[in-house]
Amino acid sequence: MTKIALRGRRPATIKDVAARAGCSPATISRALNNHASVTEATRVRVLRAAEALGYHPDGVAKSLRGKQTFSLGLIVRDIENPNFAMMCAAVTSEAAGHGYTVFMCSSAWNVDAERAIFRAMIERRFDGVVLLLADEAESDLRMLLDVGIPVVLVESQARSSRGAVDSVLSDNVGGAREAGRYLIGLGHRRIAVLAGLQTVAPGRERLRGFLEACTRAGAPVPPARIGIGPFSPEHGYHGTLALMKGEDPPTALFCSSNQILHGALAALRECGKRIPDDVSVVSFDESTAAMVHDPRITVVVRDVGAIGTQAVQLLRRRIGARRSVAAQTIVVPTRLEIRGSCRRLA
Repeated sequence: MTKIALRGRRPATIKDVAARAGCSPATISRALNNHASVTEATRVRVLRAAEALGYHPDGVAKSLRGKQTFSLGLIVRDIENPNFAMMCAAVTSEAAGHGYTVFMCSSAWNVDAERAIFRAMIERRFDGVVLLLADEAESDLRMLLDVGIPVVLVESQARSSRGAVDSVLSDNVGGAREAGRYLIGLGHRRIAVLAGLQTVAPGRERLRGFLEACTRAGAPVPPARIGIGPFSPEHGYHGTLALMKGEDPPTALFCSSNQILHGALAALRECGKRIPDDVSVVSFDESTAAMVHDPRITVVVRDVGAIGTQAVQLLRRRIGARRSVAAQTIVVPTRLEIRGSCRRLA
């Protein structure tokens, strides 16, 4: 069914749905609330009209919201990543201190799932949303902005949107650059990197920072030693196997996330490669695997607690604003935690 795009003008109203479905507004209201007096045929016709117009039952432009619900949404990309659990704890704690309840959902890196979550939060009149975009180019951030729901992006950048959008990011470029300098300083020149998806800021920025460090040191990483894929153990596993079975395996490996590291460690064990004797390893993000591995893995550490706290503070500022305020971007520093997974080359 082709949807009629009203976003360019205004959100659809119950009168728009009534006109399309050929019913009165009262009938539309009863149908959407599953009233027993509405026939199934009428209900289906109303639902189809509402879907075509992108109508959300609970209204929704900010000017129509008579009161706050004190509900905030937190949409993450991967519920299995422990860093997102830590971020959720920080968001929940900061929000609770101001009387808000936080509801967390995962898009699982799926834009369609993300849109469904947006619709649910619009219908339930959430006061604001902390959001890690599934895909910065494809995510429909305007769904929330067009109905007046404030958004703060985390580890994401809005490529195009209406209205001011605040954001909180780690210093992904600086952290990855520091990791690259560290490996170069140990004498490594055959270096490989397993990067995440380039459709989100962490994937792009970590790859850029690491490659910049190597290039400036006179040791550019060739395309054959750059693997780009999902932030997943599968990518780490298959990418590491391909690198280690090549003709000129790297002496050092940079994994741009903890999930990629998990797969890389499994592949190195399978290949019989010892850390750091055969290959030095650095990862972006702390993880249990990095902590318990013998030797422990050197990591670039993000302050996910500070990220979550600052995101809620920005969101509260925007919720309470009586007029438009300029967008603000906060970059949270990272640090390199040096452990025993890297060796100096002679």
